[in-house]
Amino acid sequence: MNTPGMNPLAAQLADIIEPAPIGWFPPAWGWWVLLVLLLAVIGVATWWVRVWLQQRRLLLVADTLLDQALEQYQTTQDSQRYCQSLNQIMKRYWKACAPTATHVLSLSGNDWVETVMRAAPSSGLAKNTQQALAEGAYQPLHELKVNDLDQDVRRWLRKAKPAHIRRASQEPEHV
Repeated sequence: MNTPGMNPLAAQLADIIEPAPIGWFPPAWGWWVLLVLLLAVIGVATWWVRVWLQQRRLLLVADTLLDQALEQYQTTQDSQRYCQSLNQIMKRYWKACAPTATHVLSLSGNDWVETVMRAAPSSGLAKNTQQALAEGAYQPLHELKVNDLDQDVRRWLRKAKPAHIRRASQEPEHV
């Protein structure tokens, strides 16, 4: 069955069978690696956002309590009550960040201030603020700079991250 113009040797060749197209599954190993990395990034980002939102909620509550304490001080001018309120707010924040560190919540005076400074040394609490936190709850302070004290405590709350507080809670106390 030679057709005119066709090479007789070509008739002996079998038809070429093309391979099947490459399917989409299973993907190559590079896609699997990319998928694992993407899931890891999503997991870390989700965890980070959750931690950030939790800290923001704690700070909002602390800010509200600080505003209330400042308003109460402005109406009563009771420095002892104001310093007690500041210490309580800071200890509530501490407890929310490190629930198992109950030994820190019983600290007072200079021991409390040293622990606070250990949690956020970069907060730069002024000497007057340190004195007010250590002594103000137990005796009236006549030269209380309320605005400076308020700003120092707010700055400490922002600098004292939950991880720093947990770390400061685990450090041995100075004897």
